[in-house]
Amino acid sequence: WSHTVALLKRGFECGSIITVDAADAKKYGGIRRYVYNKSTCPACGGRVVQWEIQARTAYACQTCQPRGATDDDDALERAPKTPPKKKKP
Repeated sequence: WSHTVALLKRGFECGSIITVDAADAKKYGGIRRYVYNKSTCPACGGRVVQWEIQARTAYACQTCQPRGATDDDDALERAPKTPPKKKKP
């Protein structure tokens, strides 16, 4: 929880959401977010999946953030087993 609070404070102070610590930003080429809008994870190269929660898009690396890695049973029910297919315009 304390890490989340620190990230929110940093985002407020910077005027932007930055979820990558300075050491990792340098290590992974100046990234500001680990998996947001990415198809692969910069940390492990694993596949990033996305799904909607209350009209917002959530992202997770299937390797670094596997299903079942939380005690929040409701969150597990909301996360899809496979990524949703993109709708074509």
